[in-house]
Amino acid sequence: MKPFDGFPRNMRYTPLPNVFFSQLAPDVQDVAELKVLLHIFYLLYQKKGYPKYVAEAELTSDKVLVSGVGGVAALRHGLQLCLDRGVLIRCHLEREGKTVFLYLLNSEEGREAFSKIKSGEIDMAALPVRE
Repeated sequence: MKPFDGFPRNMRYTPLPNVFFSQLAPDVQDVAELKVLLHIFYLLYQKKGYPKYVAEAELTSDKVLVSGVGGVAALRHGLQLCLDRGVLIRCHLEREGKTVFLYLLNSEEGREAFSKIKSGEIDMAALPVRE
């Protein structure tokens, strides 16, 4: 294990909801689930526009995340645990003959966006997929 050099001056922060510490973190037993969830918070915080979502391809193409969780299969396992726990909402769309999975946070904003996607108010085909 390489020693950590410490935090730099003027670093950026990623906020986490307080409920993460009081309700989620105490119950998480799987390290992949925790790493995936923290990474999704990190990515979502950087997003602009509406709705905020993370494409599965963004996660599977992130070499640091994939290595940190132990491979793509472990990453997908962590995602499934987040879905099973109800922390994430998954949408899918078809692009060029492929199914693309998008993940939203199960928050008021995420549930609202998911509802609008299901009702057709948000056109999934028009959403940019960041890969």
